[in-house]
Amino acid sequence: MNELVNGLKKGVNYKLDVELTTMLLRYWEDVGARLKGYRDQTNHRAIILSNCVAFRTATGTPGLRMLLPDDYNETKPSEIGYQPGIPLMTFALFSFEKTLRLVNDLVERMIDLMAPGDPEARRSGTFSILMRGGGITMGGPITGEAVPFPEAVSDIVKKATTR
Repeated sequence: MNELVNGLKKGVNYKLDVELTTMLLRYWEDVGARLKGYRDQTNHRAIILSNCVAFRTATGTPGLRMLLPDDYNETKPSEIGYQPGIPLMTFALFSFEKTLRLVNDLVERMIDLMAPGDPEARRSGTFSILMRGGGITMGGPITGEAVPFPEAVSDIVKKATTR
């Protein structure tokens, strides 16, 4: 995705629909670049999470303190800092929401492009987007996990911190 976005910013003509291009660039600006930066820090620079602290608040509610570095673009491990740090769970949920929204918006736009004006296009059942050079397949059974997931993150944290 980094290559694609860099190409789009340089004006490379990938023959993408203008709306798809806008969606991709907006996502990259909102969260994609940060995800890439943290991924690069993890894989190429250092273990980036701060120490993890599980605790109970004054009211007894379970809490976690896990931080990402302040600067996702920092390339020197000795300069990676956590003052104040980015709360991991907040960023992870924000990133998940933005990524899921992007995927849904891209799929909706692709359906519009594949079947312009067809009121039945979204009633065709299921479809899948095949990765690694594949295409889009409409119809056929697909299995997976329900969204939203049956258990909220807050419930998982509570379960993990209570006896």
